[in-house]
Amino acid sequence: MDWFELNEMSPQDRAKLFAEHFASLAEVLTLYPKSYVTYDKDWREYCARVGQSEPFRFAYEYADDPNDALMFAALAYKLT
Repeated sequence: MDWFELNEMSPQDRAKLFAEHFASLAEVLTLYPKSYVTYDKDWREYCARVGQSEPFRFAYEYADDPNDALMFAALAYKLT
């Protein structure tokens, strides 16, 4: 699976896939303690980092909120 496949999934399908790999966002933060999400008001995008990954940047239409951004980044980190 690659970034584009994740991006093309519906939010419901991404949530199902996330549930197959993680119990919760709390588990993501426990497994990868250096994870974080920020929001850039100027660029209107979320920036999510999971573990030692480079930050993933999500324009507003790709992530609805910080939790969605972290979920998306966790899947991308684990599956790509």
